[in-house]
Amino acid sequence: MNNLFYLLHGTIFRTKEDLNDLIEINEVFSDESLIVARRNAFRKYQSYVDVFMDGIGKKYNTYNDSVQKLQDFVNSYRVEHPLNNPDLGKIEVDFDKGLFIYLVIDPSDTYTTKEGDLIYNKKILIHFFNADFENYWKAALKGLQSEADFYLSNNIDVNKELETIAHANKNSIKIINTPINYQKLIDNGL
Repeated sequence: MNNLFYLLHGTIFRTKEDLNDLIEINEVFSDESLIVARRNAFRKYQSYVDVFMDGIGKKYNTYNDSVQKLQDFVNSYRVEHPLNNPDLGKIEVDFDKGLFIYLVIDPSDTYTTKEGDLIYNKKILIHFFNADFENYWKAALKGLQSEADFYLSNNIDVNKELETIAHANKNSIKIINTPINYQKLIDNGL
């Protein structure tokens, strides 16, 4: 279990004027203490967000505020249709744009793309910022629950960073804290 780590991965538009000018982020965070590696991944994530916010002349206030203000970094605002036929629906052209934090639970289970990128197959999404919050937040919440379960079942110290999220008609869940206020999302019925 000593070789587990956190992965900060992302593809971001450098400017909205040139959608081919991309920033690629792929950083690994490991430490003897997995919770320290996690904190380091979140710190680095936040430093990127702060730089992007500074680039548009704004200061970080909240996660929700920054996601709205940083849309130009993850959203090309292009709409494409299969076979150029609107009746066939839309193609999500920016699905790979954003900044994501994963817990990699099996670093040996990988493959390499044709472009030479190393992909980890067994990873848990725990945090993100992209143009499609509505379709990712539930997956990230489920990932946070899996991460907390992993920590607890393996007796890994979470250093008092565990929080409980209450569901109205379901059992409450435990997660390790995150900048997204999941309790508020659930309370608001999202």
